[in-house]
Amino acid sequence: MLKVFIKFIFNVLYRVIYRVEVVGRENWDPAQPKVVCPNHIDYKDPLVFGTFIPDYIRFMAKKELFSNRLFDWFFRGCGGFPVDRTGNDIGAVKAALRFLKGGESVLIFAEGTRNPGLTPLPPKAGVGMIAHKAGVPIQPVTIDSTYKFFSKVRIIIHPLVTLQFEGKPTGPDYENAVFEILKNVYAHIELYKGRA
Repeated sequence: MLKVFIKFIFNVLYRVIYRVEVVGRENWDPAQPKVVCPNHIDYKDPLVFGTFIPDYIRFMAKKELFSNRLFDWFFRGCGGFPVDRTGNDIGAVKAALRFLKGGESVLIFAEGTRNPGLTPLPPKAGVGMIAHKAGVPIQPVTIDSTYKFFSKVRIIIHPLVTLQFEGKPTGPDYENAVFEILKNVYAHIELYKGRA
């Protein structure tokens, strides 16, 4: 299958050019659908993370990455599905909910873009809203590396977080809850601080 082949190729590639360490494997339950919520320092993040976890996950990616047939084939083969970041993409939200309710996990970058800094950007409400509506927990993940050749890539899988609200949550409620998760994710960054 395409996804197995792609995962194998990237596993070999990344083991050659990086020293990959995965911390917290015991926090990853392949049988539990979840919204995976990592920081986003580099375009390689979803591929690196997807390569070194034991199961296949979906990930939301900007629609521009699906701009031609080859890229569309590749990213969909890796588990990607497009999202229009210029507005509320109902189609992408429905796709994420469908995957989660079907028992799959979905990776979504809560900040909506790459962040070169060491503190989280204000998150979008989507991560919290999708997790809450799907009735699944959030899996915080720290991706930590300079991504220089032969450098270390450290992936920290944190314990699952289940969002709880009093009454019907609003957009700001979702954003505040996810921001607290991201603060813990960023608190574990060590290697990236030395990036030139």
